[in-house]
Amino acid sequence: MDTNINDKTIFIPETNGNKLKEKPIAFHIQFLTAAEQAEMEYFQFARDGKKLIVKIDSNYIFPRAVVGIDNWDGGVTAEAFLNARGPSWMGKMIVDVAKFVYESMEIDEKN
Repeated sequence: MDTNINDKTIFIPETNGNKLKEKPIAFHIQFLTAAEQAEMEYFQFARDGKKLIVKIDSNYIFPRAVVGIDNWDGGVTAEAFLNARGPSWMGKMIVDVAKFVYESMEIDEKN
């Protein structure tokens, strides 16, 4: 199986109209190691016990994937962003970044 995953990229979330701004907040992303990928998901059972739901842990993925932030007045690190007090769009942005990282690491098994 050929794994063709880029090591790094930049992601600009659409959250709160960010992508439309003159200087949008941009996250420098490095993809997770195989060991980190194994830890980023957790399982949750539905109340009836018949369904297994896989969820991703945004607070786990974000600090491991984000290696820099452009155009954010609060700093340039993932830790600064995670620890900042601010509006709810910041929390949504963390989830959007984590979702991007998670979805980007899925391998197209058709190849």
